[in-house]
Amino acid sequence: MPKSSDSLIREWLFRFGVNFEKDTAPILPVWLEAFGGMDVVVLEKLFKRALQVCKFFPKVADILEPLQATQKLAVPEAAAEAWQAVLDIRRIYWNPDIPGSFDRAVAKLSERVRTAARAAGVWRDFTAEEYESGALHTWAKKRFIESFIAWGELQQDQFLLPDGEVKNLLAELAKTKALP
Repeated sequence: MPKSSDSLIREWLFRFGVNFEKDTAPILPVWLEAFGGMDVVVLEKLFKRALQVCKFFPKVADILEPLQATQKLAVPEAAAEAWQAVLDIRRIYWNPDIPGSFDRAVAKLSERVRTAARAAGVWRDFTAEEYESGALHTWAKKRFIESFIAWGELQQDQFLLPDGEVKNLLAELAKTKALP
């Protein structure tokens, strides 16, 4: 029978208490609140890492630090993947006179990607002069990535890699980079 996050938290809090000779009873409610909704497999890896690297009794931030570091690396890469998907849709389906296939392709994008694309102005018509000066591939890309990253910073994504769009984008990226 798989462990629940509650029992895993209690087990590891006991281990940390024994290892660092500290009374853990007052800390239990804080740990249950901080780690209660997390995936058990991820949580156990975080606890094992903390036990190996912490020289003092770990705080919640010490245990969650690897997730935050991973997020800082993962989000820009996911933004670049999403930008490429938006460019592909614009290149293949964008036609203001025939919106049907374009609307269907955009509907498949996540809300985060659609919001960033709207913020960047990707779906508007560019004049030849704007296009030549890099309005789409330079300035729109910059605004797209800023908007994509801001979405996560505004806590619209609760944890590092919840089931959802960023996790799926990274999984797809990992498939393309994996060895046969």
